[in-house]
Amino acid sequence: MSLIPFLSVLFLIINPVLLWLFKRLDQNLQKLQFWMMLTTGIAWLISLVFFFLTPEYHLNPIWDAGEKLLPSLAFSLDWISSSYFLVVTTLIFFSVLIEGNSSQTSAWITGLGGVCAIGTLLDSAYTLAMVWTIVEALALYGFLKNQGEMAASHRYVLGILARLIAPLLVIYISLVNSSNGIAPFLTELPPSAAPVLLAAGMIGFGGWFLTWQGSDDGQAVIRPGKYQSWIPAVLGLVLITRAAQIFNPAEISPAIFLSGSILIFLVFLTSVLFDQPDRIWKVCSMVLLIGGFAFAAPEAVLIWGVIFLFPGLVFFRDFGSKRAASLALIVGGIGILPLPFFPSWVGFVSLTGIPGLFFSILTGVLLGRIFNYRIQDWRGIEIPIEQISPLTITGYAVVLISQYSISVQAGLIKKSLAFTSVPVSAWIAALLFGLAVLFWDRIPAINTSLLDRLKVKTRVYFDAAANSIPRLADGIVYLFTRLFEGDGGLIWTLLLGFLIITLISLRGG
Repeated sequence: MSLIPFLSVLFLIINPVLLWLFKRLDQNLQKLQFWMMLTTGIAWLISLVFFFLTPEYHLNPIWDAGEKLLPSLAFSLDWISSSYFLVVTTLIFFSVLIEGNSSQTSAWITGLGGVCAIGTLLDSAYTLAMVWTIVEALALYGFLKNQGEMAASHRYVLGILARLIAPLLVIYISLVNSSNGIAPFLTELPPSAAPVLLAAGMIGFGGWFLTWQGSDDGQAVIRPGKYQSWIPAVLGLVLITRAAQIFNPAEISPAIFLSGSILIFLVFLTSVLFDQPDRIWKVCSMVLLIGGFAFAAPEAVLIWGVIFLFPGLVFFRDFGSKRAASLALIVGGIGILPLPFFPSWVGFVSLTGIPGLFFSILTGVLLGRIFNYRIQDWRGIEIPIEQISPLTITGYAVVLISQYSISVQAGLIKKSLAFTSVPVSAWIAALLFGLAVLFWDRIPAINTSLLDRLKVKTRVYFDAAANSIPRLADGIVYLFTRLFEGDGGLIWTLLLGFLIITLISLRGG
């Protein structure tokens, strides 16, 4: 059973090889699209089987090198790793089915996703760092190949440097908690390591879509596709969930609740002042992940991560036609509706007490605000009704199957049947979600001219502050890049150095 995920990965990473063969044999690349649908579909089915066969907890060391060249390699085959493994394969299959990418792009996404899928199973700090470094190197190679070396601006360099802090933190906390020269597995770290693991996860998760990317000097911004960013972000989700898994509720500091409350209130304020639901969605997901960690509820962190990825990708696609928009709203609504027997219910019932009530109130409003925004877009569509592609229907079905499978594994049925004894905060979230969906755009205070002027002024100050940060970072990075042959030379040197340091480490891990 431990070899099942590797078989799934094999069907993913074979696609870049097929792309190379098709080009070498001068074959029509359109034929490759069918083979990628077939291989990614088989990979998804295998990962689904692996998900249901995974035991509650099992460590599978495949090589124990002690304190020699490499640390111990191990895979954590529990419900957390198998869930995120299923998430990655679902995202890849969904992308190949309905996004209409070129064969080169699809092959690249499947290859990158295959490496990330392996990363979701790793339970060793050093081997996770190695995979993380490979992912960064592959992402950089793809960016340079598609955009040209000159397109790798200082801001893109800054994004890579920021994300590489995450595996360094994991190695650090592993070394700090080592005994007898052998560092523990991630699932064996003590509760005191949870905050550092959380910080590493947030850097890895948020770094893929919050760091600045693109070109400078007012030129058009070049951004990677959603899947090239969101699939690697799953590695950060794994660390956050592991942090919640080892966290001790008795060690919760009031400062955590205070910081989380302030942060989620700022998100709520942002949702009123700015009409940018995609950014609100991302920041709101990070707040919910922190909330799940604070309550030491790994199942809540897992569900919020899944909700961010699956309904998020469905909601923020181009609708195209009224019928396609209606289907997207149904699939996305199933993912976020805070009611029993819907996936998000697992997350809401984990938020207890007064802090949980506060989190639930604002979360219900924010999710309802975003759903209301997409409904307004749906009403404005004037494109005639078009036939929905069978591939689109299949992609949405795959998303729902994966999301419900993970939710059921996290206790959805049991927690839904006990709906009479759940915290009142869950029902309040459902009520506020419905009110926000129905009446958000009808609240008079939101549409006043005074608030409009406040929005303009706030945006001006916010943009000025946001632009000053990357300019300062650009200057710092530029000083370092002067020592090398351009930005590409700096990144390749750092990545290679990081990998070498990992390989020659004499500590266990």
